[in-house]
Amino acid sequence: MFGTMQAIPIAFLLAAGTTTNGSEPAPAPAPASEPAPAPATEQTIEDNGWGPSEPAPAPATAPEATATPTTPAVDPAEEERLWQLKQRNRFRGMLISGFSLFGGVYGGSVLVGALSIDLAEGSDATRQRMYGRRMMIPLAGPFAATPVSGSATLGLLTVTAGVGQALGLALGIAGAVKIKEYPNPKKKQFALGVAPTWDGAEVGLSLRF
Repeated sequence: MFGTMQAIPIAFLLAAGTTTNGSEPAPAPAPASEPAPAPATEQTIEDNGWGPSEPAPAPATAPEATATPTTPAVDPAEEERLWQLKQRNRFRGMLISGFSLFGGVYGGSVLVGALSIDLAEGSDATRQRMYGRRMMIPLAGPFAATPVSGSATLGLLTVTAGVGQALGLALGIAGAVKIKEYPNPKKKQFALGVAPTWDGAEVGLSLRF
């Protein structure tokens, strides 16, 4: 009976082992992998001896002040003086240009007339001398010498000389007349005045710089 009682547990253990080996349980599914956390943004932390401190914020930039241009005050008297000086210089240039043109053209006409007289010879000498003498007359001389010029080319040049003299003289005279209307403001002006008084006379002297 004792042998029977021992055989029962052995048989029971053998049966349990056979059942375990014959049907093994299915393995549990592997847990899903979690996504890696995003790397934290690195911040520079300054350690001043009292522990880490937060970075100081960037200083605010103040807007630049825009300077408003100021227009300088213009003195009416000074503006009038400058305008008068500008007009005077303008007509002075006209005067110089006009008389320079007249002098240059007239000088050339005189030279041509003198050569025509000196080189006159042969049967045509009388006409050449007449042409030379007329060319020495200012303004009207070239126009009077055109009929006795002897050729169309010389006649055209003679008329051009007369027009040049007239144009130069007209410009010079116009400049001289207009420049008197605009006296030089920089020129010193001297004035002397005498006025009678109860006990005599009063003399005044004015000098402008």
